[in-house]
Amino acid sequence: MPFDDIDFDNFDDAEQFSDIDEQESPTSALTEALEYLVDKAGEMVTECRRTMTDGTPVCIPANEAAAERLSIRDYASIVEGVPGLFKEKELTACCERIVAAQHEDGRLPESIALDGTPTYSCQPNSDIPSTVDNPQFAISIAWHTAKCLSESQQFIGHVTDPLIRALRALPRNPRTDLIYIDPTTPGQWAPCQFTQGIEKQGDIFFSSLLYVQACEQIADLVQGLGRDGEADMWRAEGQFVAKR
Repeated sequence: MPFDDIDFDNFDDAEQFSDIDEQESPTSALTEALEYLVDKAGEMVTECRRTMTDGTPVCIPANEAAAERLSIRDYASIVEGVPGLFKEKELTACCERIVAAQHEDGRLPESIALDGTPTYSCQPNSDIPSTVDNPQFAISIAWHTAKCLSESQQFIGHVTDPLIRALRALPRNPRTDLIYIDPTTPGQWAPCQFTQGIEKQGDIFFSSLLYVQACEQIADLVQGLGRDGEADMWRAEGQFVAKR
Protein backbone atom coordinates (compact mmCIF):
# COMPACT_ATOMS: atom_id res chain seq x y z
CA MET A 1 0.00 0.00 0.00
CA PRO A 2 1.43 3.43 -0.92
CA PHE A 3 2.20 5.57 2.11
CA ASP A 4 0.13 8.45 0.74
CA ASP A 5 -2.98 6.24 0.61
CA ILE A 6 -3.13 5.67 4.36
CA ASP A 7 -5.91 7.61 6.10
CA PHE A 8 -4.25 8.62 9.35
CA ASP A 9 -7.45 10.26 10.62
CA ASN A 10 -9.04 6.80 10.64
CA PHE A 11 -5.94 4.79 11.44
CA ASP A 12 -7.94 2.18 13.39
CA ASP A 13 -9.99 1.32 10.29
CA ALA A 14 -8.64 -2.13 9.36
CA GLU A 15 -10.35 -2.17 5.96
CA GLN A 16 -7.90 0.31 4.47
CA PHE A 17 -5.13 -2.25 5.05
CA SER A 18 -7.04 -5.17 3.54
CA ASP A 19 -4.93 -5.24 0.39
CA ILE A 20 -1.69 -5.89 2.29
CA ASP A 21 -0.25 -9.29 1.50
CA GLU A 22 -1.41 -11.52 4.34
CA GLN A 23 1.50 -13.88 3.74
CA GLU A 24 4.13 -11.23 4.53
CA SER A 25 4.65 -10.84 8.25
CA PRO A 26 6.46 -7.84 9.75
CA THR A 27 9.29 -10.19 10.71
CA SER A 28 9.81 -11.49 7.17
CA ALA A 29 9.66 -7.96 5.77
CA LEU A 30 12.30 -6.83 8.25
CA THR A 31 14.50 -9.81 7.46
CA GLU A 32 14.25 -9.07 3.75
CA ALA A 33 15.12 -5.42 4.33
CA LEU A 34 18.14 -6.33 6.45
CA GLU A 35 19.39 -8.80 3.85
CA TYR A 36 19.13 -6.10 1.21
CA LEU A 37 21.06 -3.62 3.36
CA VAL A 38 23.83 -6.13 4.10
CA ASP A 39 24.16 -6.98 0.41
CA LYS A 40 24.21 -3.30 -0.53
CA ALA A 41 26.77 -2.55 2.17
CA GLY A 42 29.00 -5.25 0.71
CA GLU A 43 28.80 -3.66 -2.72
CA MET A 44 29.61 -0.22 -1.31
CA VAL A 45 32.56 -1.47 0.73
CA THR A 46 33.98 -3.19 -2.35
CA GLU A 47 33.73 0.07 -4.29
CA CYS A 48 35.45 1.97 -1.47
CA ARG A 49 38.50 -0.25 -1.08
CA ARG A 50 41.87 1.42 -1.56
CA THR A 51 45.49 0.50 -0.85
CA MET A 52 47.97 2.89 0.75
CA THR A 53 51.42 3.20 -0.73
CA ASP A 54 52.85 1.07 2.10
CA GLY A 55 50.37 -1.71 1.22
CA THR A 56 47.90 -1.07 4.03
CA PRO A 57 44.35 -1.88 2.86
CA VAL A 58 41.81 0.81 3.73
CA CYS A 59 38.18 1.58 3.04
CA ILE A 60 37.33 5.13 1.99
CA PRO A 61 33.67 6.04 1.38
CA ALA A 62 33.11 7.50 -2.07
CA ASN A 63 33.30 11.23 -1.51
CA GLU A 64 34.94 13.56 -3.96
CA ALA A 65 36.36 15.82 -1.25
CA ALA A 66 37.91 12.94 0.71
CA ALA A 67 38.52 10.31 -1.96
CA GLU A 68 42.23 10.02 -1.18
CA ARG A 69 42.05 10.09 2.62
CA LEU A 70 41.11 7.54 5.27
CA SER A 71 38.71 9.28 7.66
CA ILE A 72 38.89 7.80 11.17
CA ARG A 73 35.24 8.59 11.90
CA ASP A 74 33.95 7.18 8.60
CA TYR A 75 35.99 4.02 8.92
CA ALA A 76 34.77 3.53 12.50
CA SER A 77 31.17 3.62 11.26
CA ILE A 78 31.92 1.02 8.59
CA VAL A 79 33.72 -1.37 10.96
CA GLU A 80 30.97 -1.01 13.53
CA GLY A 81 28.28 -1.74 10.96
CA VAL A 82 29.73 -4.49 8.76
CA PRO A 83 33.00 -5.82 10.23
CA GLY A 84 32.37 -9.22 8.68
CA LEU A 85 33.05 -7.81 5.21
CA PHE A 86 36.76 -7.51 6.01
CA LYS A 87 39.49 -10.10 6.42
CA GLU A 88 41.29 -10.22 9.76
CA LYS A 89 44.54 -8.93 8.25
CA GLU A 90 42.72 -5.99 6.68
CA LEU A 91 41.16 -4.99 9.99
CA THR A 92 44.35 -5.23 12.01
CA ALA A 93 46.54 -3.50 9.41
CA CYS A 94 44.23 -0.51 9.11
CA CYS A 95 43.80 -0.05 12.86
CA GLU A 96 47.53 -0.39 13.49
CA ARG A 97 48.20 2.18 10.76
CA ILE A 98 45.91 4.66 12.54
CA VAL A 99 47.68 4.09 15.85
CA ALA A 100 51.10 4.40 14.21
CA ALA A 101 50.15 7.92 13.09
CA GLN A 102 49.71 9.15 16.66
CA HIS A 103 51.12 12.62 17.27
CA GLU A 104 53.80 13.10 19.90
CA ASP A 105 51.27 14.97 22.07
CA GLY A 106 48.94 11.98 22.09
CA ARG A 107 46.44 13.14 19.46
CA LEU A 108 45.29 10.73 16.79
CA PRO A 109 44.83 11.89 13.20
CA GLU A 110 41.58 13.09 11.71
CA SER A 111 42.53 11.34 8.49
CA ILE A 112 45.45 9.73 6.70
CA ALA A 113 46.33 10.21 3.04
CA LEU A 114 47.05 7.20 0.87
CA ASP A 115 50.73 8.14 0.92
CA GLY A 116 50.64 7.82 4.74
CA THR A 117 50.60 11.51 5.59
CA PRO A 118 48.41 12.10 8.67
CA THR A 119 46.29 15.20 9.19
CA TYR A 120 45.54 16.28 12.74
CA SER A 121 43.20 19.16 11.94
CA CYS A 122 39.58 18.84 10.88
CA GLN A 123 40.44 19.53 7.27
CA PRO A 124 43.67 18.97 5.33
CA ASN A 125 45.88 22.02 4.96
CA SER A 126 43.86 24.10 7.39
CA ASP A 127 44.37 25.74 10.77
CA ILE A 128 41.21 24.17 12.18
CA PRO A 129 42.25 22.21 15.29
CA SER A 130 41.71 18.55 16.10
CA THR A 131 38.26 17.44 17.13
CA VAL A 132 37.49 15.94 20.52
CA ASP A 133 36.26 12.56 19.32
CA ASN A 134 39.09 10.94 17.36
CA PRO A 135 40.36 8.75 20.23
CA GLN A 136 36.84 7.47 20.88
CA PHE A 137 36.37 6.48 17.24
CA ALA A 138 39.82 4.86 17.09
CA ILE A 139 39.05 2.85 20.23
CA SER A 140 35.79 1.72 18.66
CA ILE A 141 37.72 0.54 15.61
CA ALA A 142 40.14 -1.42 17.81
CA TRP A 143 37.33 -2.94 19.88
CA HIS A 144 35.33 -4.13 16.86
CA THR A 145 38.51 -5.39 15.21
CA ALA A 146 39.46 -7.42 18.29
CA LYS A 147 36.03 -9.04 18.36
CA CYS A 148 36.54 -10.28 14.80
CA LEU A 149 39.92 -11.92 15.40
CA SER A 150 40.43 -15.59 16.07
CA GLU A 151 43.44 -14.65 18.21
CA SER A 152 43.39 -11.06 19.40
CA GLN A 153 45.87 -10.73 22.27
CA GLN A 154 48.86 -9.68 20.18
CA PHE A 155 46.79 -7.06 18.38
CA ILE A 156 45.30 -5.75 21.62
CA GLY A 157 48.75 -5.53 23.18
CA HIS A 158 50.00 -3.49 20.24
CA VAL A 159 47.28 -0.84 20.11
CA THR A 160 45.79 -0.47 23.59
CA ASP A 161 48.34 1.70 25.40
CA PRO A 162 48.62 4.28 22.58
CA LEU A 163 44.82 4.48 22.52
CA ILE A 164 44.74 5.07 26.27
CA ARG A 165 47.30 7.84 25.82
CA ALA A 166 45.09 9.44 23.16
CA LEU A 167 42.04 9.23 25.41
CA ARG A 168 43.89 10.85 28.29
CA ALA A 169 45.02 13.68 26.01
CA LEU A 170 41.45 14.87 25.51
CA PRO A 171 40.53 18.14 27.25
CA ARG A 172 38.30 17.63 30.31
CA ASN A 173 36.39 20.03 32.50
CA PRO A 174 37.90 19.68 35.99
CA ARG A 175 34.52 20.55 37.52
CA THR A 176 32.24 18.23 35.51
CA ASP A 177 34.77 15.71 34.08
CA LEU A 178 33.08 16.03 30.67
CA ILE A 179 34.94 16.59 27.41
CA TYR A 180 35.55 20.32 27.32
CA ILE A 181 36.54 23.11 24.96
CA ASP A 182 37.91 25.98 27.01
CA PRO A 183 36.37 29.28 25.84
CA THR A 184 39.40 31.18 27.13
CA THR A 185 41.76 29.35 24.76
CA PRO A 186 39.96 29.21 21.41
CA GLY A 187 41.59 27.44 18.51
CA GLN A 188 43.04 24.48 20.42
CA TRP A 189 40.19 22.01 19.88
CA ALA A 190 37.14 21.70 17.64
CA PRO A 191 33.74 20.05 18.24
CA CYS A 192 32.93 16.54 17.07
CA GLN A 193 33.52 16.01 13.37
CA PHE A 194 30.03 16.15 11.93
CA THR A 195 29.33 19.47 13.72
CA GLN A 196 32.78 20.98 13.22
CA GLY A 197 31.28 23.85 11.22
CA ILE A 198 29.45 25.02 14.34
CA GLU A 199 31.59 26.74 16.94
CA LYS A 200 31.13 25.23 20.39
CA GLN A 201 32.58 25.99 23.78
CA GLY A 202 32.30 24.45 27.21
CA ASP A 203 31.19 20.89 27.87
CA ILE A 204 30.71 18.87 24.66
CA PHE A 205 27.89 16.42 25.27
CA PHE A 206 28.20 14.10 22.27
CA SER A 207 31.94 13.64 22.62
CA SER A 208 31.40 12.96 26.32
CA LEU A 209 28.94 10.19 25.43
CA LEU A 210 31.54 8.75 23.09
CA TYR A 211 34.05 8.97 25.95
CA VAL A 212 31.76 6.85 28.14
CA GLN A 213 31.56 4.23 25.41
CA ALA A 214 35.32 4.36 24.91
CA CYS A 215 35.89 3.70 28.62
CA GLU A 216 33.83 0.52 28.40
CA GLN A 217 35.65 -0.60 25.27
CA ILE A 218 39.10 0.14 26.71
CA ALA A 219 38.10 -1.86 29.78
CA ASP A 220 37.37 -4.85 27.55
CA LEU A 221 40.68 -4.44 25.73
CA VAL A 222 42.86 -4.22 28.85
CA GLN A 223 40.97 -7.11 30.40
CA GLY A 224 41.90 -9.14 27.34
CA LEU A 225 45.51 -8.52 28.38
CA GLY A 226 44.86 -9.79 31.91
CA ARG A 227 44.88 -6.29 33.42
CA ASP A 228 41.68 -6.81 35.41
CA GLY A 229 42.29 -4.05 37.94
CA GLU A 230 42.80 -1.50 35.18
CA ALA A 231 39.66 -2.74 33.45
CA ASP A 232 37.67 -2.13 36.64
CA MET A 233 39.11 1.38 36.83
CA TRP A 234 38.04 2.22 33.27
CA ARG A 235 34.54 0.86 33.81
CA ALA A 236 34.22 2.94 36.96
CA GLU A 237 35.48 5.98 35.04
CA GLY A 238 32.85 5.49 32.34
CA GLN A 239 30.05 5.05 34.87
CA PHE A 240 31.18 8.15 36.77
CA VAL A 241 31.21 10.36 33.67
CA ALA A 242 27.86 8.93 32.52
CA LYS A 243 26.25 10.20 35.73
CA ARG A 244 27.55 13.73 35.25
